[in-house]
Amino acid sequence: MIENMEKRRFLKFSMLIFICLFTLISCGKEEFIGSEDKNEQTHLINNNGHNYVDLGLSAYWATRNIGAHIPTDQGNKYAFGEIITKSDYTSSNYTGGNADVAKQNWGGDWRLPTKNEIEELVNKCSWKINTRNGIQVATATGPNGNSIDLPYYSYIQNEGYQGWYWSSTAYSSSKAFCLHFSGNTVSSGTNNKYLGFLARAVITNPNYTDTNTG
Repeated sequence: MIENMEKRRFLKFSMLIFICLFTLISCGKEEFIGSEDKNEQTHLINNNGHNYVDLGLSAYWATRNIGAHIPTDQGNKYAFGEIITKSDYTSSNYTGGNADVAKQNWGGDWRLPTKNEIEELVNKCSWKINTRNGIQVATATGPNGNSIDLPYYSYIQNEGYQGWYWSSTAYSSSKAFCLHFSGNTVSSGTNNKYLGFLARAVITNPNYTDTNTG
C-alpha cells in the first residue's frame, strides 16, 4: 500500500512539473497576426493593452480600430474631433472640437495619425483587397513586409466597398483629412468633419529614419 501511495505521489508531482513547463513555454511564445497566406505573419507589439505593427514607417499602426475587438471588426464611428458615438451623423448634431479619440480611449502613447502619416501609409505600402472571416478588408503591406488589415466602412450600391478613416489634421473649419479606399483605389483626401468615420490609432516610431531624405 505504501508503495502504491508513493507511485501516486510521483505521478502527481510529474504531472505538476509538466503543467508548469507547458505554461512557461506557452507564455514565452511570440504573438503573431496571420493572413490567409499561412506563410505571411506579422509580429505584434503591445502598448497600454493594445497591439501594433511596425510597417517600416514613421508610425506604428494599431492592429484594430478604436472600439473593435478583433482586426476585422469595424469598431466605432466618430465625427472629427469628437469622442462619442451617435446613431446619426449630421451637420446639425455635430458639436466639433479638437479631441483625439485614440488618446481618449486608449491612453498610453496612442493618437490618431496625422495627414502626413496617412499619406505615407498610402504611398509607401502595397495594397491588396482580402477577405478575412467573411469581411472585406484592405491589406496594407509596409516596406519591411509587415502588414495590417483595414476593414471597409460600408457597401454602396453601384460604387462597391468604401473605407473612410479619420486623420487628426483639419483641412478647414468644415473639413478634415482622411484615408479613403474605394474598390481597388486607396487615397488620402478630405471630407466633412461631421461625418462618422472609423478610427485607427498610431504611435510614433522613435527608430524611423527616412532614407529618401538627404
